[in-house]
Amino acid sequence: MMSSSSPSQTIVELNEIDASSSPVNPLIARGAFGTVDLALLVNWSETSTSDGGGACGRDGSSGSSIVESVSLVAIKTIPNATMAKSPEMQLTREAFAELNALRLLNGHENVTPLLAYYAGSSGKAGGGLAQWDWAGGSNAQSSPTSLCLVCPYHPVDLFDALNYRRLGSFRDGPPHESIRLTSPVLKSVAFDALSALVHLHSHHILHRDVKPSNLYVTREGRIQLADFGLAKAVPLVPLGEGGEPHNKNGAQSPTEQLQVSVTTGLCTLQYRPIELLLGGNGVINSSGDGSGINGAFDLWSIGCIFVELMTLSGPVFPGRSVLDQISRIFGVLGTPDEESWPGISRLPDWKMFSFEKKEGTGLRSKVADRRIWDELGLITSQLLTLDPAKRPSAKTCLELLSFDEQNKRRAHLSVVSELIPPELQIFSQLQDPNRKDCMDQMSNAKQHAVKLAENRRAYPTSCAKKMNNLERWTCKNKFSGMTKGEVEGSEMHAEGYSVSPAAGSLQILAEQWGAAMQDEAAIGVMVL
Repeated sequence: MMSSSSPSQTIVELNEIDASSSPVNPLIARGAFGTVDLALLVNWSETSTSDGGGACGRDGSSGSSIVESVSLVAIKTIPNATMAKSPEMQLTREAFAELNALRLLNGHENVTPLLAYYAGSSGKAGGGLAQWDWAGGSNAQSSPTSLCLVCPYHPVDLFDALNYRRLGSFRDGPPHESIRLTSPVLKSVAFDALSALVHLHSHHILHRDVKPSNLYVTREGRIQLADFGLAKAVPLVPLGEGGEPHNKNGAQSPTEQLQVSVTTGLCTLQYRPIELLLGGNGVINSSGDGSGINGAFDLWSIGCIFVELMTLSGPVFPGRSVLDQISRIFGVLGTPDEESWPGISRLPDWKMFSFEKKEGTGLRSKVADRRIWDELGLITSQLLTLDPAKRPSAKTCLELLSFDEQNKRRAHLSVVSELIPPELQIFSQLQDPNRKDCMDQMSNAKQHAVKLAENRRAYPTSCAKKMNNLERWTCKNKFSGMTKGEVEGSEMHAEGYSVSPAAGSLQILAEQWGAAMQDEAAIGVMVL
């Protein structure tokens, strides 16, 4: 069944087009979060012509609408998104966090835009479209189990894009210098990623799981941050002496630090901040420049990603356990003490282990190419400062990457050519302008979409085959920095939900969300 949200747009599942034909598989990704299906967003225009000229109804019958354009959307279905024992249909914490973060942050070019959301039916991949709502709307329906989020589709995430760049340039030997990303691409990806964090942190939101597979490359070459299931709104609380909350009636110093606990045990291991690895609570400081929270948690993660951009050698700290991860970090950055990191001895897990005093090899040893280091080395070194209080804000880092609009547009073109595999690139026009019949146009778009879905499902498999080829090599030359053991520890996966232009309006305030999310037990406070 086709369902429209407005007089001009309709979301159409691939199997709704030419239903008499054999069913197709719209799936492009599956994981712990649920599934992601490919679908079409059809833009219609009304016409007074009731016969001829290709006019048709939105169910394919003759009518007074014609197809103006067709674009791809990704439908992310989150199963078990409602609390089973709740008297009302309430969202779980993860589903609530993702939906409201997307709604709150909608409108920024480097953050996943939410086009629509709706309640899904149990047992149906992708959910039913009979009950859904445009982003910012107010007629969302209750769901027995699942929540479906609709975003524009983008071809690849940064994880797969970097693997494509690293593994796609050779067949029978180790990588060579030509695989290195060019300066415009390095700068563009870094700039876009930092821009996303500036937007989040200015709204007092932490992502808490920044990693390459949660950053997407759009068809235009922009980078967009996605997957907000672990996001948290941070209500800043002024602290008095001894770290206790300040008395509301007491005088407050303009320089008084604002802090809040963001909970332990979050974030993928290879991108998890050192303070969390040592049992800290991820205390966040105000940025000091009026731009919101400092967000040291997210900034460590983005610093790890910047090293990957410079080396194309996978995670800079590829630990397989918490202790292994800590050891790898200290091996590069050195073992801290109270002088270099005041307060480290008070972290819960610091005294549980005996850490050998090391000077560390330094981040510079990881990047052989001086040109590349000159692009991002200084910023990355600051982001990967062990003491979280000394990490600069995303806004401060962004100011160091001056990038005018003209150069930014050129760099985005380079991102497309260097990071998007040809088999995953989206056709510029899904509909054939020479076809006037609307169902012919949607059938044509369906054919392209089905092929794209097949390529997307197969892409991680093809990467894994190339990875097996790479395992025969021990790449310790100055251009790779990767050993066989590190390759074997790499995780191949397909978290494929992708996005593009912004839509929707702000419907929930950061303060309201923060108040709801501050208490981890108070999950599911939004009623669909």
